[in-house]
Formats: sequence, C-alpha cells, structure tokens
Amino acid sequence: MTTNTVTQKLTPNRLVLCAAPAYLARAGTPASLAELPLHECLALGGTAQWWFGNGRQRRSVRVQGRLRSNSNEIIRQACMDGLGIALHSYWDVAAELAAGRLRALDLGLAPTPLALWFVYPHRELLPWRVQAFRDHLAHALRHLGS
Repeated sequence: MTTNTVTQKLTPNRLVLCAAPAYLARAGTPASLAELPLHECLALGGTAQWWFGNGRQRRSVRVQGRLRSNSNEIIRQACMDGLGIALHSYWDVAAELAAGRLRALDLGLAPTPLALWFVYPHRELLPWRVQAFRDHLAHALRHLGS
C-alpha cells in the first residue's frame, strides 16, 4: 500500500554563522570561509560540513571542533559562553544577536537556508483542526521574518 503525502513549504529558515564577542577577541574573527576550519566550530549532531551559497555558487566547508551535540540548546549556550563558532537558525539566536551577546559573521557567502515544511498524509478528508493549525502556523511564520 502506498501513502501519498502532501508537503507545503511554510517559510524559509535563514541560518546565521555566529560567535560570542569573547571568542572572537580570543581567537580572532575569520575573514573568509577558508579560515573557518582553523576555528573551533560547534556542530549540531554529526554535521561535518556547513553549506554556503547565494544561488549562483554553492560551497561546503568542513568544520571541526571539540564540541558536538544533538541539542541545539547546548550548542547555543556553548556559543554564548565563548567556546566557538556555531551555525544557527536566525530564530534561535535573534535575541542574542540584538543584545550583542552574539555577533553574526559575514564570510562572503551566506549559509544555505533551510525551510520549514508542513507534511500531512493526503488532501482528502483533512480534519478542519489540522487545516486551521496549518493556516495559523503559516501565517505566524510569515510574520516572524526570516
């Protein structure tokens, strides 16, 4: 038996490369993607490379560091504590960036964005509650900005 699923893109999820001012003061600020592997990178999960691009070009950078975690919160806190450079969803670090606890790094190419998707089994007989939730979520995310 095959299951047809419906996917609907809700919003882009912009990523930002960031570090605490204390880390940058101690280790220096990378000036290009080529310098990124020379820094302590705080990776989420088993990620060994980060992707960057602008539509015309795309590039991956192999990253390394002493800390990897499956917890986004642990990576965010380690980044704020000055332990290295991290790649985060803008939503996860917007308050820290605005307050100056973290600084966004511009290395020429922006991190390749992700997207948030709503996936459901099929269009037929979709309960109204699920439709209402999907529509509310799409509306709320559109107004968050990415």
